[in-house]
Amino acid sequence: MGDDRSKRIAEAIALLCAELADQASSMSSASDIEAATVTVIRDVGRRVLTGVLQGKIDAGVATAKRRGLAVDRSPRVTFVGLYGAMELRSPYLHRRGEG
Repeated sequence: MGDDRSKRIAEAIALLCAELADQASSMSSASDIEAATVTVIRDVGRRVLTGVLQGKIDAGVATAKRRGLAVDRSPRVTFVGLYGAMELRSPYLHRRGEG
């Protein structure tokens, strides 16, 4: 598994490097390239973290449903983390027949 993970990460890095190299061709300073890189890394981190957290929430909801709970409503909540603002579903669960 470690080799597959390293390989997938290396492939993602290669794609990001190619994208940033295209952007960098029109930039004149290292600080501009760094700023563009930070923007991309922050976006990637936010998207990955959002996906992982929402996956954990969804797994918890699935477990709760197997135990007889139901989703009453599922508003979206926003919180700010290291990579910026993230929006996640935040389900309210209840036992059927108990409101």
